[in-house]
Parts: sequence; C-alpha cells; structure tokens
Amino acid sequence: GTLNAGLETINVRPLWARHLNGTGRLICSFDTGVDGDHPALAAKWRGNNGAAASASWFAPHGGLTPDDLVGHGSHVMGIMVGSTAADTLGVAPGAQWISAAVIDQGATFSTTIADILSAFDWALDPDGNPATTDDVPDVICNSWGVPKAIYSTCNTTFWTAIDNVEAAGIVTIFAAGNEGPGEATLRNPADRGSSPINSLSVGAVDPATLVVAEFSSRGPSICDASIIKPEVVAPGVGIYSSYKDGGYKLMTGTSMAAPFVAGLVALMRQYNPEATVEQIKYALLAATTDLGPAGEDNAYGMGLIDAARVLDYLPAPPAPAQVTVEMVQISAGGDSSADPGETAGITLTLHDASYTLDSIGAWLSSSSSLVTPHPDTLQFLFGQGTGYAVGTTAFLIAVDGQAISGQDVTMYLHPVTSTMMSGDSVAFTLTIGHRIPGQIFAAGSGDIRFAVSDFGQFGFGPGSIYPAGGAGFGFGASGNLLYEAGLIVGGNAQMVSDGIRDDAGRFKRSDFIPNTSAGSSQILENGEMLTAAYSDAAALLPLPIEIEQTVYRTGEDFIICEFDIANPSPAWIDRLSAGVFFDFDLNAAGDRFGFDTLMGMAYQFDADSNRYVGIVGVSPEEVAFMAGVTTGKPGFSKQAKFDMVDGLGVRIDGAGIGDWHLVVSRTVTQVEAFGHRRTAIALLAATSLEGLRQQALLALEAYGALTDADDEE
Repeated sequence: GTLNAGLETINVRPLWARHLNGTGRLICSFDTGVDGDHPALAAKWRGNNGAAASASWFAPHGGLTPDDLVGHGSHVMGIMVGSTAADTLGVAPGAQWISAAVIDQGATFSTTIADILSAFDWALDPDGNPATTDDVPDVICNSWGVPKAIYSTCNTTFWTAIDNVEAAGIVTIFAAGNEGPGEATLRNPADRGSSPINSLSVGAVDPATLVVAEFSSRGPSICDASIIKPEVVAPGVGIYSSYKDGGYKLMTGTSMAAPFVAGLVALMRQYNPEATVEQIKYALLAATTDLGPAGEDNAYGMGLIDAARVLDYLPAPPAPAQVTVEMVQISAGGDSSADPGETAGITLTLHDASYTLDSIGAWLSSSSSLVTPHPDTLQFLFGQGTGYAVGTTAFLIAVDGQAISGQDVTMYLHPVTSTMMSGDSVAFTLTIGHRIPGQIFAAGSGDIRFAVSDFGQFGFGPGSIYPAGGAGFGFGASGNLLYEAGLIVGGNAQMVSDGIRDDAGRFKRSDFIPNTSAGSSQILENGEMLTAAYSDAAALLPLPIEIEQTVYRTGEDFIICEFDIANPSPAWIDRLSAGVFFDFDLNAAGDRFGFDTLMGMAYQFDADSNRYVGIVGVSPEEVAFMAGVTTGKPGFSKQAKFDMVDGLGVRIDGAGIGDWHLVVSRTVTQVEAFGHRRTAIALLAATSLEGLRQQALLALEAYGALTDADDEE
C-alpha cells in the first residue's frame, strides 16, 4: 500500500511489477540532511549496509552520521526510497541512499555555495578510492536553488560541477523553484539553458487535478529565452512522506516533485545499468504525458513523467547476460531426487534480471560422465514483465549407477543462439540423490568392512538404499552385502524417530542429526574406539532424545556398537523402545534366517556362498530380536517401525528363503528426567555358524574388558 498519491500519478506500479524497485542502485541528495534513524529510511542508508559513514554522509557542519534538524531533506529522501513493512512512500524502495547536508545549515551564503561545490566533488568519489565505483550514485536530487533575488542574471557558478558529475555518469535533477507563476522565475541552476537536458528541471502539478501549481516556477530560461523551462513536471502538492524525528508529513513544493524524477532514474538504471546520462534524460522527456497547452510550454515543459512508458525510450540492456537458474526441480522414482541408476526429469526455473527476454531455447550438458542429459532443446517462455520462465517440459538425465549420493555435479544450460544470452552457458549445481547430513566413517574390523555415521544410519555402500560413498558391509572378498541399516527409537506409534526407509519403501532422510551443540558432531578416533553424538531434532515429533554412539574395533571379525540414549528433558519418558534395523542381502535370490538360542544370536546366512552374518547383544541389558521376510523392499509405517522395536524375546515373521530383515532392540518402561539407558550389540561375520558362535564369545569378552560394563539400572 501507499499514502503517497504521487506514486499513482507517475504510474510507477508497472515497473514494480517487473521487479524494478531500485535494488542495487544508489541515490544521493543535496539537502538539509536526512533522519538517519527514520524507520522508512534507516535500513536503506549505505552506511548501514557495509559502507563507511564518510562514504555515505557528507556534512561540513554536522555530525558523522545522518541527521536532519529541518525535515525537508528527510521528506525528499522518503519520496525517493522510503518504505516500511506497512507502506511504500518512495519511487525506488529497493535503492540505497547517501546524502550531503549542505542546505539550510546556518552558514553564510558564500559558505553554503562552497559547501555545495564541495558536495559535488564528494559525490564523484565518496569513498575516496578512484578504483571503486559502487560508491558513486546513479542520481543526485537537488531540491534547492538560488532565487532570482540573489542571482538576477544568468550565473554559471555550478555549471562546471554539474558537467563533471554528469560526465562521471551521475544524473542531476533540479527542482524548478517556488516563485511562480511569473515568467522566467526558475531558480539557479535549474534555469541553465545551454542545452535541452544539461540542467533538467522539474515543475510541480497537483496530483488530484494534474494542473500546474501556481507556485511552480515558470520558464523560459533566464540564460536563453528560447529555451523552454521546466523540462518536465511531477506531483508536488500535498505529498506524504517521511519527516524529521521519525515523523511523517504532507508537504508541497517543487522540492517534492524533483525526487519523483530522481527515484525514477534509479529504476531506469536498474533496468539498464549502462544507460548514459543523456539516454536517461531523453527517455524521461520522450515518455511524458502532455499537459496544458499542446506541446512543450513554460509551465509544464514536455509534460508529466510516465514511469510505465519510460523504458520504451531507453536502450535495452546488454542483458540476457543476467540470466540465472533460480530453481531446480527433480522428479524420479516417485520422489524429488535423482538417485544413482535412475533416469530423472529436471524442470528449471530461469530468472532474467534485465526483464527483457520473451523466450529462449536451450539444451543441457554435464561436467561429469556420471550424469548424461538427453540431447533435447527445450523452450523457456518468460511471463510478460515477470523476468521468470519455467521450462515447457522437463529435461531428462540418466544418472550412472556408480554415482555417489550427495555428490554435486555442475550442469550447463546452453542457449540455442548466442544473441539470446551473453556467454556460452549458465552453470547450476545438481545434487545426485540426497545430501549427507553429517559425516560417514569407515569402522571395519578384521575381515569386516563397515561404515557408520553421526546421524543414525549405517552402510552407504554401492547398491544400497543410500549409496553415499561408504563401505556398506562386506566380509572377505564379498561386495557390499548391506542394503540398509538404521536406528529406530520410539515412545509410541506416533512418536518414532528413525533412520530407515519411508512407508513407500523409498529412502528417507534420517530423523537424527549431529549434536553440534555438544561439540560432538565429528566422530573422534581414539585407538580402537569411534564416538559420535546426535539427537532426534530432525524428527517431525522429537521424543526428544540424545544419543552417544560408540563403535569398538578389536581386529577380530566383529564390530561392537554401543548406544547410550539420554533423556535431555526434565519430564519422564514413560516408555522407550530402541533398536537397530538391518536388511542384509547375502544372495540376490534370497537368504535364510536363524536364531541360536545358546548364544542369544540372530543371524542370516547363505550356505551356497558360506556367508554368515550375526547380531548378538553384548551388554548386560537384555535385548530382543525381531525378524521378517518380504518380497522386494516394502515400506514401513511408523506403527510398523514401533512394533519392530517394542517387544521382548524373539519374534520371527516368516520362514524359508527370502528377503529377510532383522532388528535387535531394547525396551524400558520408564526413563527418568535427564536419565539414560544403554544397549550394546556386536555385528559378526564368518564362513560358518560355528565361526559366528566363536566371534560372539569373543565379542562378549571384549566388550566386558573394554568397558567393565555393568547394568546402569
């Protein structure tokens, strides 16, 4: 919304709709100062955006930061850039500002003239570094002038200073003055008439009637009676804007009209940063709406500025150089990730920062042989004035099965013709699969290869549900034998935190994240021990819990994993069930499950390949086992996951050869405030059942020696 009716009068909304709001541009004023703490202005001061105060504020008689004891300068600046969350006051609310406090500072006339000339010098290089240009403003608004009572004849005092800043690309705008309606009443230097544009002056109209204000100074130029003045008019009666001391006020005068034009210059420079001073001024004149007598006259000049038409007369930018890929949307396998081995569709959203493109055709290439785009050329149609385009169809890419999930690949979008976008291509990043939320570490022992993480998932080997570059689980000369493994912790069927697949059988990001607040986000290696700390803070409904995970390696063919689960809350947890889910694939055709009651050991095996993998509890706390056989890789609901870990004894669902999964777990009825419960298991591998039993005995003995374990309850 806006309370500044003048914004509607100059028809600026169509430019805003094209995202032209002054972003990236810099406006300057020579005035009474600016209220640097004003809520509509403070955030836009360049000194609050990383620049030095001296490069953003010039005050020969004032302080080091912006201030305005008069209010005039704050009102003018608000018309150019002012805005709050609730209201837009200015033409270019996205622009930043700098200012020189050189008007009505209580100095003598001669000192004021010297101060103004010094301000022109300052504006040429505000930061004092000739090698930088981002400190130089696009436009200077001059809502001041020397009245005819002082300069009664053509006076050239400011001409050289104006020429110097405009030669540097800074557009200067002047208020005509408030001495109308008599002829040749413009103030100096608005009355300069050595060319039609070298001192562009602005008269005032009433936005309610579009009639020139009686007070608005009239032409012609006192320097040359053949030069019609002012050049243009803009709203200058009853203009609402910011004021000193954080206030707002309605003010009237050509001082209010000039900043409408200066603000519009910032939008023009955003559209075409390379536009010259002359091009901008000619476009302002050409886009006017004639008012008063037909044609140019000494009351309205060329007429009322029209922001909606001004770009029609400004050279198009050298853009499409500013085209970027703003969004990458992936569709493959029922989810939004391009996983290893998949063919995926990629829909791109492009942004043209110049807002000049109607359409382009483009094709894709890849920096990696792991991603192969289909050789299609697709069309992108930019919405009228929006600067955004979505591909009419999706690009197709094939991801190599040996690719690693979480790996970034640079892709290139190529225009069909070089005239549509400068440069050969636009680069963007494609992430294969899913990003790794923490770190993955090798944790093998003996002839076992295994990978653990600090986010409750394990394996990560080739062919697994999450092939993220880990070792998976292998034994001897085997390849990866582990499709998936992850932690499951639940309080009930609704509150389950886990690191395994979703209910559709697809990969799901872990509910566990590294516990950086505890300083344990990286696994630390101390001899034969790896430790990690993580919590279930990523779960939709955290329990909450914190987990300290310790992995022991002895050089034998087993790995001990200890999970110390803590309740960080002052509230008791009524029930806590925790376990580790394993889905081994020892044989592509299926394997078998067994349970050794003597050792309390669950195991899977494939007798044809002499592969035996077992799990046994090694801590004093009693553990439970659950095993099930399925066809394929089905999904598991939260209820199913909770049922896996919430139970006692040994539960076996199914028989024979198939795709088995097994879970080892522990359930406790209560965990006190800030209490914890511990469970440790050993993951074993051997070429026979007897070999597994031997490794189980060794693991039980080793854990006791390593920890002197006693039940913590």
